[in-house]
Amino acid sequence: MSLSDLAAIGSFVSGIAVLISLVFLYFQLRQLNAQAIQSERNQRALMNQGVVTRTVELVTSMAHSPFNELAVKIASGQEDFSANELNQLQLQLRLRIVNFQDIYNQYRGGFIDQITYDGSIVSMQYLLAQPVYRALWFRARSLYAAELAAFVDREFIEGIPLSTPTDGVADFRSALAEIRQTTE
Repeated sequence: MSLSDLAAIGSFVSGIAVLISLVFLYFQLRQLNAQAIQSERNQRALMNQGVVTRTVELVTSMAHSPFNELAVKIASGQEDFSANELNQLQLQLRLRIVNFQDIYNQYRGGFIDQITYDGSIVSMQYLLAQPVYRALWFRARSLYAAELAAFVDREFIEGIPLSTPTDGVADFRSALAEIRQTTE
């Protein structure tokens, strides 16, 4: 076997080795891509879980007195609040707005999903349809970043009618009676 034959065999073996390395690299890149996609999904799930956890904590705190009593007063259309109650409501509104601001920023960054964001939008629309909260918003909107204030005005105030007073107990009894009629 001549030196040129050995060089040709060496070149062939080298080519095969390069080809095997490229195939191996291809599979490694596919695996890394799959890991990156899974990591992104995990990160999004954690962000969504964080939003849900904060929302549950917020709802839990509002379910207790005095916030629960204030919510009933607001829903029934009462407007006679003490200075202490107005301060509590203003703080509650601030908490809800700051919570929404974080959700808004996470959504814009692609960190939370559409359903989580949509749920937050509906919740804020409901809140700011209440005349008491809307009045508190107008009083305090200058305390927020201009971009956020404009977004809140556009999405939660403009075109959203004020809610009318409701009797939660009567509404519940009506819904219960309707359910009983449809199941009988």
